Amino acid sequence: MASNKLKELEKKVKELEHLAAQKQIKIDFLEKMIDIAEEELKIDIKKKAKK
Repeated sequence: MASNKLKELEKKVKELEHLAAQKQIKIDFLEKMIDIAEEELKIDIKKKAKK
C-alpha cells in the first residue's frame, strides 16, 4: 500500500516537472517575442524594476 502511494507521488512529481518545463518554455518564448517587438518598434514594453 505504501509503495502504491510512493508510485502515485512519483508520477505526480513527474507530471508537475513536465508542466513546469512547459511553462518555462512559454515564458522564454514570450520574453523573446517582447524583445523582438521592443527592437522592431523602438519602444520599451517591459517595465523597468530598477529606479
